[in-house]
Amino acid sequence: MSGAAPSPSPSPSPSPSPPSWFSAPARWAEVIGLRLALWCAVSAYFLAYTLDHPDEIGASSDWRYFLHHAIAAWRTWTEYGELPAWNPWFCGGIPALGNVQDNAGSPTQVLPVLFGFVPGWRMSHWLLVVVGMEGTWQLARFLRASTWGALMAALVWATSGRFVQLFHDGHLALLGFEFLPWVWLGYGVALRRWRGAILGALAMGMVLLEGGAVATPIIAITLAVLLVLLTGWALLRPWLAPARADDPALAWPWWRPLAALALMAALTCGWTAFRLLPVAEAALTTPRVWHGQESYTLKYIFGMLLQPSKEGGFKGMGTSYIGVGTALLAVYGAARHDRRSWGLAVFLLLLLDLAMGYEKGLGLYELVRKLPVVENIRNPFRFTFAMALVIALAGAIGATSLEASLRVGLAARWRGRGAIWAKRAGWAATVLALVVVGYITRDAVRFHKERLTRHARRPLPERFDGPFRQSLGNRRRPEHFVATNLGTLSCFEEQPFPISTALRGDLPADEYLDDPTAGTVRRTDWTPHRVAVEVVLRKPARLVVNQNAHRGWQTDTGHIVEHRGLVAVALPAGRHQVTLRFSDPLIEAGGWIAVLTLLGMVAGLVVGRRREVAAAVAVG
Repeated sequence: MSGAAPSPSPSPSPSPSPPSWFSAPARWAEVIGLRLALWCAVSAYFLAYTLDHPDEIGASSDWRYFLHHAIAAWRTWTEYGELPAWNPWFCGGIPALGNVQDNAGSPTQVLPVLFGFVPGWRMSHWLLVVVGMEGTWQLARFLRASTWGALMAALVWATSGRFVQLFHDGHLALLGFEFLPWVWLGYGVALRRWRGAILGALAMGMVLLEGGAVATPIIAITLAVLLVLLTGWALLRPWLAPARADDPALAWPWWRPLAALALMAALTCGWTAFRLLPVAEAALTTPRVWHGQESYTLKYIFGMLLQPSKEGGFKGMGTSYIGVGTALLAVYGAARHDRRSWGLAVFLLLLLDLAMGYEKGLGLYELVRKLPVVENIRNPFRFTFAMALVIALAGAIGATSLEASLRVGLAARWRGRGAIWAKRAGWAATVLALVVVGYITRDAVRFHKERLTRHARRPLPERFDGPFRQSLGNRRRPEHFVATNLGTLSCFEEQPFPISTALRGDLPADEYLDDPTAGTVRRTDWTPHRVAVEVVLRKPARLVVNQNAHRGWQTDTGHIVEHRGLVAVALPAGRHQVTLRFSDPLIEAGGWIAVLTLLGMVAGLVVGRRREVAAAVAVG
C-alpha cells in the first residue's frame, strides 16, 4: 500500500503555529515516558473491571481452554523450574511448545512467574494493550499524521471492538494482534533501512509466541497484500507520481519490498525456532483441517466495524467497532486527495475482500485457501482487526488534514488584521481539531469499556496440591484439574495430536507393568518432564507410563518403546531405578538457532547505528 510509505500530502501554505502554551501538550506527547504514562492510564481505564476483579473469568469453554494452558505453563515454570515443552495435564500429555495455540514460550510468561499467576496474567493483558497503543502511535507518525491524530488512532484501535470480543470469548491468545502495527511499521521502515526488518521480525515473532494459530496467518496474509501494493507502486511510480520520483520517502527499487519481507520472514523464523520447529512438525504430521466455507456480505463486515451495537456475539454487529467518527475523519482525508489516504483506501478494499470470505468479489480469500501453510485458515471476518487499524490510521491522517485546513482557512479569513490575529487563527484551528479528535476518542473508548463489563463471569478455580495422576476429567472444566495437579482425559484440542485409546483415568498408580505378575513399581519422583520410579522385576517386562508416547521421551535404563500409544520402557529382570525424561531435540536445536539469530540481530542494530553516526559526522 502506498499508505505504508511515509508519503506526505503537499504541505499547505504557511500558517501561524498555535501559541506555545497550547502546543506544549503536543510536544509532551513526543516524550516517550509521558506518552507511555498516558497509554498505561487509558489501558487501566479500559480494563478496569478485569483489573478490579482479577479472579473472575468468562463463562465460555474457550476461556477455560486457554486458562488451562496458562496455568499449566505457570506451574511448570514456577513449581518445577522447567521449560514447558510438555503438558501432562491435558489429553494424556501433549506438546506445549509444539501447540500453536499455547503461549508457554512467550516472554509475557515472565509476569506470572514474577508476580504470581493471577496478577501477572492480568498484567500481561494490560501490557499488550499498551504495546498496541504505542505501536499504532509510531505507525501513524511514520505516516506523517499529526500528534493529535496519532493519539486518536492509538487509543481507538488498541481498545477497539475486536479486542473487547476476545475477552468475551476467551480468545486471549489473539491479543497478539496488538503487535500488528509494529509488524507493518517494521516492514515500512525496512523499505529504506534494513534494520526495520528486525523490528518487524521481533513483532511477528511475538504474535506467534502468544499463541498465534489465528493471528500469525492473518498478519502474514496482510504482509503479502502489502508486498503486492508496494511493488506495484515502485513499478508504476514514474507514471503515477513523476514529480515525486526522487522523493526518498517514496522511492525504492521494485525488488526492495520482496527482499525486506524475505529478511523479516527469515529473522522471525530464526528467533522463534525453539517454538516454530515443533509447531511445524505438528502441522505437517497432524494438520488442523478446516473444510468450512464462510461468506459475509459487504454490509455485514461494515456493520461489524461501524455499527455501535452492544449486543456483541462471536461475530455480531459492532464486534469490530472502530468508531463512526474515526471513519468520517478517514473519509475526509480521502476527500482532501491525500495520497496516504488513497493508498490506505486501496489496502482497505483488499482486506475487505479477504474478510468477506467466499462472498462474491475478487476471490482473494478463496485463493488464499488454495495456498500451502494457510490453507486451513478460517473465520475470515477476523481480517477486521487489520481493517480497523487501516481505518484508524486513515482517521489520523484525516485529523491531520482537518487541522491543516482549519489553519489555512482561518489564517486566510483573518489575514491583514495583524500578527496577533494570525496567532489566534493557529490557536483556534488546533482547538477545533482537538475538540473533534477528543470527542471521537472519548466516545469510542467509553463504548468499548462498557462492552467489556457486559459478559458473564465465573470465579477462577481454587488451587489444591497433591501427587499428579490422570483423571477422567471434564472437557468443559479443564482449568480446575490442572489447578489441583490432575490431568484431564476428557478434553478438546483442535490440533489433532496423537492421543492413545489406552489412557485410563483414576488408576491406583499411573506407572505400572504390562504384566502385573512380573514385579512391582513405585514412583519416587515426578515433574512434568521427568518420571522416576523404582522397579523390581522377576522377569523381563514393560514399564508403562499413563501418558501419550512421543519421540521426546528418553530413559536412562532399558529402552523406550510404545505400548498401545502410551510411553513405555522395556526392562530386563532385576531391580532398576528408572528415570524417564522428556527432551525434544527440535526445541534444543531451535533454541540454539534462536540465540544465534538474536545475537545477529543485535549486531545488525549496532552496525547500522554506527554507520548512521559515521555518516552524520561526515556530513557535518
